[in-house]
Amino acid sequence: MRKTARAICMNDVPENFSDVIPNNAESFFIQVCDFISYFSHLYFKCVINKNPLPSRVQSVIDTNFIIFVMEKLKNCGKLNLTASKENEYGLAIYPK
Repeated sequence: MRKTARAICMNDVPENFSDVIPNNAESFFIQVCDFISYFSHLYFKCVINKNPLPSRVQSVIDTNFIIFVMEKLKNCGKLNLTASKENEYGLAIYPK
């Protein structure tokens, strides 16, 4: 998982998000998991369900950036695309 986390760090993450994934070796894995889970949550909430972005992030990102991040994770092979066939990122969403 550390190899995966470092690979994500090396991809094009805009400069204003560089503090989301710090280089602290002790918290690296947790930070990457938080990043992926939060963007998966935002994708479900704002893209699939078409709810507005949370007010705390509206001034920093938009839905296009959420899709950009999910595409990066998908294209670098870091998502389990076979977990669900209901969406292109393999997100298993319950309840159905």
